[in-house]
Amino acid sequence: QKPAQYVGQHPDAYLHEIAKHFDCTAATVCYALKQMGITRKKRPPLTKNKTRPK
Repeated sequence: QKPAQYVGQHPDAYLHEIAKHFDCTAATVCYALKQMGITRKKRPPLTKNKTRPK
């Protein structure tokens, strides 16, 4: 199973989980996904509450 297919089937998987499935390091998975044009955020971006006064 290719990493792109695995990510498609498991979109919420962490890099270390993908790496464990393919028996490699998280850095290797990150590099391979980047080469395929797939990027993954490490964490969601912070959002500000716009209704709160300054």
